[in-house]
Amino acid sequence: MNSTARDSDADWTDQDYVESSRNGCPEHFRLLVQRYQKPVFAYLASRMGNPLEAEEAAQESFVRAFLTLKSLRKPESFYAWLLGIAGRVAKEQFRSAAHRERDREAAEVILAEADDNRKDYPLEEVIATLPETYRQAILLRYYEGFSCQKVATRLEMPLGSVTKTLSRAYALLRHELADLNRTLNNELSAIKSHGWPVTLTQEQGADGKSKSVITVEAKSGLLTSDYLKNKFFDTADTRRVYVFDNQTELLDSVKIYIHADAGDKLVFELDQIDCNQPIDPAVFQPQFPADVSWGGQMAMLPDNDKYVAMTSEQAARALLEACGREDWTEAAKFFNPLTTSYKENLGGLQVISIGAHFTSALSLISGAQFVPYEIKLKNGEVKKFNLSLKRDGQTKRWFVDGGI
Repeated sequence: MNSTARDSDADWTDQDYVESSRNGCPEHFRLLVQRYQKPVFAYLASRMGNPLEAEEAAQESFVRAFLTLKSLRKPESFYAWLLGIAGRVAKEQFRSAAHRERDREAAEVILAEADDNRKDYPLEEVIATLPETYRQAILLRYYEGFSCQKVATRLEMPLGSVTKTLSRAYALLRHELADLNRTLNNELSAIKSHGWPVTLTQEQGADGKSKSVITVEAKSGLLTSDYLKNKFFDTADTRRVYVFDNQTELLDSVKIYIHADAGDKLVFELDQIDCNQPIDPAVFQPQFPADVSWGGQMAMLPDNDKYVAMTSEQAARALLEACGREDWTEAAKFFNPLTTSYKENLGGLQVISIGAHFTSALSLISGAQFVPYEIKLKNGEVKKFNLSLKRDGQTKRWFVDGGI
C-alpha cells in the first residue's frame, strides 16, 4: 500500500484497506464495511425478499470476510469476492430455513396465542400515571414531534433539564416493558430474522397438565476465540426453553442455558409467572437518589479536534491519567456520564501499562476497540482488564463503553 498521506478516505482503494487490515490495522476493515454495507444489503434483499433476513445475512457475510481475509488472492477484487461470500450465505439460509419451517410455524402459533391471551396495558395509560412534568415532556417530544430544544422552550426549562427529565421518564416507562408481551414478541422476531433452530415437544407437567415446550437454539455467530464470546447475553450461544400451558395458552416457565466448553450452564430460570395482574401505579414513580447521574448527548468541546485525533490507546491513557490526578473535568470528556462511583473507584490511581488495542468481529459493526490496561488503585489493588472505547456519533471522540 502507498504510505503517502491521503487527503481523504475516498483516496483509499479496496486493495489499500485490505492490505492495511492484513498488516495489523483491522479497524480499516470497518471502513470497507461502511463502503459496501448498502450495496451488499441491496444484493441480498433482492435475492432473499426479506429485509430482516437480508440484514442478518449481510452482517454474517462481513464477519466471514473479515475472518478469511488472508485467503483473498486479489485484494483489488474485494467487492466481487465479498458478493460471492454473500451469495453462499444466502443459499445456506435458504436451505436451513426449509428444514426449520415446520417447527418454527408451530412455535410461532403458540407464542402468538400466548401473547393474545395476555391483557395489554396500553402505553398511553402508563404515560398517564407519570408525574406531570415527565408526562408533558414525553407527550411533546414523541407525540407532538418537538425537538428537545423546542420542548425546553415550551416548558420553560433549561435544555439540560429536559434531557434529564426525558431520561427519567424513560426509566419509569421501562416498567411497562417488564411484562411478557414484548419479551415474546422480541423472541418471535429473533427466531424469524436469525433463522434460529426451533423444536416443539409435548410433555405432561408436574401439575398433571399438558404442556407445549418450545426450545430455541440461539446463535451469536461469533467464533469461540472471539473476545466478546459469552461476555454478554447477546454474544453467547444459548438454549432457551419456554413451557406453555396448553389449556390456558399462557407461559408457565422459562429456562435459559449458555453453551460453555464445560457443558450447558443454567443462567436464568423463571418458574412463577402471574399473568393479567393489575399493576399499582406507584411502581411507575420510584424515588431516585439526589446524586443520580443521567447520561445524555456528549457536548462538542472548544478543542474537540484534539480528542478526535487521538488513537484509542492515547484516549485510554489520557482518561486514566486524568483519573489519577482526579481531574474530573478532563476525565468527563471520555465518560457519558461520569458517575460518583467512577470517581470513588478510580480517583488517585496509578497507570502501570497501556497495551495495543484489539477488536472483535462485532467491532466491524459497532466500531469498538479494546485497549488492555493495568492500573493500581488508591487502595493498593492492581486491576488488569480491557477498556472498551467507541467513538461518539456526534462529537467523534472516544468514550468509555465498558471495561472499567
